Formats: sequence, C-alpha cells, structure tokens
Amino acid sequence: MSRPTVALAVSLIVSCCGCSDRPAAIHGPVRPWDTVKVDRHIVSSRTAAEVARAHRWALGAQPRFEVGVSNGGGDHIFGSVEGAVMLANGGVVVADVQASTLLYFDTDGRFEATAGGPGEGPGEFVLLFWVGACSADSVYAYDARLGRVSVFTSHGKFERAFRLVSQGGVPVDPPRCSPNGALAVRGMPNLSNVPQTGRWVPPVPLMLADRVGETDTIIPAFPYREYVASSTRASVAPLGGELLYGLSRDRLFAGFSDRYEIGVFTLTGRLTAVFGLDLPPRGVTQADSRGYVGEVIGGMDDAGRTRFKPWIEAHMPDHFPFFDRVVVGTGGDVWIRRYVSPVDDVHQWDVFSAHPPFIYRGSVKVPKALEILDVRGNSVVGRWIGENGEERVRVYTLDSSSGG
Repeated sequence: MSRPTVALAVSLIVSCCGCSDRPAAIHGPVRPWDTVKVDRHIVSSRTAAEVARAHRWALGAQPRFEVGVSNGGGDHIFGSVEGAVMLANGGVVVADVQASTLLYFDTDGRFEATAGGPGEGPGEFVLLFWVGACSADSVYAYDARLGRVSVFTSHGKFERAFRLVSQGGVPVDPPRCSPNGALAVRGMPNLSNVPQTGRWVPPVPLMLADRVGETDTIIPAFPYREYVASSTRASVAPLGGELLYGLSRDRLFAGFSDRYEIGVFTLTGRLTAVFGLDLPPRGVTQADSRGYVGEVIGGMDDAGRTRFKPWIEAHMPDHFPFFDRVVVGTGGDVWIRRYVSPVDDVHQWDVFSAHPPFIYRGSVKVPKALEILDVRGNSVVGRWIGENGEERVRVYTLDSSSGG
C-alpha cells in the first residue's frame, strides 16, 4: 500500500504516544503482559482520530471482480462461504461449507477448478471450516469435524493431509497460518471448574503446529472466551470478550477483546510488545440490544425465543468489546475491526504496522455487507451478503488518500 508522506510523518510522531514498559492496570481477565514489563505502543483516541484524518484508505468504487453471482452463464452459486483467500498469483480460493468444496478462480474471477467434496476420504470434507494460503504454492483447508488439515496446490490438486490436535482435543476454532506453512491453534478450555454464578473467562493455551501437524504450546494460558456461569454450567456470554489472533511469518498477534490491546509474540512464545488504541468503551444502546437479540433468536422456534430472549436480555453488558476480527495482511499490516453492532451500517477497520514500533497507520471503512477475509498488498478479499441473503466473494483494490 502506498502511504502519503504527511501520514508517514504523523504516524512516526504519534506511534509511541502512551508508550511505557510498565504493566497495565489489570481489569478483567489477566493477559500475559499484565504482570511483566514490556514495550507498550498505545495510541490515544485523539491521536488515532488525527492519524485517521491524515491517512485513510477506501475501497474502490467497484470490486475488481465478484464471484458467486448468477448471470445465466453457468457461474458458481455459493451455499455458505466459510472463507476466501488470495493466492500469490492473484487468484482466489473460496471455501463453500455447504458444498464441502474449494473453488478456484483466476485473477479476473473466471472459474478454474474445484477441489474437495463431501466425505471422509483423502481431500474430502465433513465440515469444511477454514481455508488459508499458507505458502506461495499451497492452500490449507481445515475440517473441524475430523480435526484434519488438507493441503492442496495452488491449482486445486490434493497433496497430503494431517491431523491437528490441540490441548484438550480437536480444535473447534479455525486455525491461522503463516506464509511459511506454520499454523497457530487455540486450545480447548477446561469447563469442569465452572464457578457457581457470574461472568467467567477460562484460559486456553495457544499452540503452534508445523507443516505435518506436530504442535508445541507457545503460550500456556491466554483468556479464551467470556461465559455466564450458573450452577456448574457455562453459556457463552452475550457480547462477551473473546481471544482473537493472527499470524505473520515471524510473529503471533493475540488479544482479548474487552481491551483494545494486542500482544506481540515470537513464534517461540516470547512476549515482545503490546500495541493498541486507548479508546473509550462504546455503550450498548437499546437499539443495539434489540438488534443483537433479534440476530440470536431469529432462527429459533417460538419455544426457543420464549426461553432465550429473557436470558439474553438479563445478561446484556453495558459496553461492547472493542474489536471482533484480526486479519494479518501479507503487506506487513495488522487489520483490526472495531466491534460491530447489528445496527451499524459501516464497519471500521484499524490498520497497524506488523513491525516495531507497530505504528497506527490509519483506518478503512467498509459497508456492512462486506466482511473482510483476507488482505494481500493493496487487495482486499471479502464475503458480500446480497439484499436477499445470497453470499458472494468480492475482490477490491484499496485506494489511498490524504485528508485535512
């Protein structure tokens, strides 16, 4: 991505505003950097607003191409897009969980090949859950039911597979991969020691798997997800915090979303820095609450709505988490999406450099219909939800501009 000189100058000046090697004041679950000294690169909300005005990106007026649209010409219609990634050659691979297939498209959006299919045989999927471009010439796809990673070439030919087992069992969360083929995996929480009542956040390990699935725990304990505990049972808390993470070639970025802080770790688990924004918490309005409840119970029958609506409303927090997505781009940036309410028409992504001193580079605002799945250079790949709920995949070119 190009960067205007004025934005670069401002970013260099403000990138260490609030920097300190002192541990943060602890509230909520404890992170690895809460009790040790570490370089902190926390930008104030005022400074972040100044940087965002000086440097912002925007999606191109039209997507470079779009796939998944019926045009009478035999185009592929997606059942349910679980992921999409851009290959080094500019083509795109889409994971359709409903069809249990990977679909390959060239740089102009023309269909090239299909890989996978339903089943348990080599290269097949029971529950296709994630896809990643994990090296220049390999596509990894994860089956959450089988706990198996299948590796395909950039042209859709099946090569090999390996099991992915984390501490506590088969991971139910999608992994993240680096350009050198390594995979980061969240472990499974221990739900056997649930407290009697209250909000509760169990820890999990973060693990690194090599190209054949051998795993090493690199972070023994990280806050996992916020639950509501009741009589030894735990239910996922409405609008609760969550562990979110991404992987570059040589760094792991991980944060728990009830604070806007991202820890930076080496691939051996050594904590090197923390970066983020010092933003005020966003309050949950009645409209936010109604929208969230509607999303959760929308697919339930009358009995389900009657049962769950009061419970959700009773456990609705006062404030949103700070972010809900972390995407590490191949161009050397970390993209973080501020938490999205169902009533938001625009989603804001904050962009940080993935290298010290982890400069806050600006922001990108996208329409609510687009969920960014992958960033490669100045290209963005995302799932687009049409007016009738149909799922497409779009590729946009990012335009850079400077403002006053």
